[in-house]
Amino acid sequence: MSDRAPIAVRPWRLLTIVVTSVACALLYGLDVDSPVRTAATLGFVLLAPGLALLAVLRIDEPMLQLALAPSISLAAATLVAITLISVSWFSPVRVFVCLCALTAVATAAAVSRDFRARRPLPEWSGWSTG
Repeated sequence: MSDRAPIAVRPWRLLTIVVTSVACALLYGLDVDSPVRTAATLGFVLLAPGLALLAVLRIDEPMLQLALAPSISLAAATLVAITLISVSWFSPVRVFVCLCALTAVATAAAVSRDFRARRPLPEWSGWSTG
């Protein structure tokens, strides 16, 4: 058994985060007014922030992810909305942008941590004199 930490960002998790984030951002940016935008937004809000934060926490149990991802995502969206309301800066687009930023930062943190954990450390061979 390896003493390295398990990979927190599985390919399917990363793909889900990226696809829902990009699809939702494109549909908002292009101002598409259809049920597809509603479905993409619902998928993003229910999955992406929660999966990204679960990756940071290294929770890798599939059933636990299924239970926690929507609740963590909705809690994050609620906290972002309440914060924006309290500073009198609320709009749905700003909530979306903040959730995208939170998701991107959490995903980048988990991916970079996994990358550093997988990279072999150089062997110490003492001071070289050459």
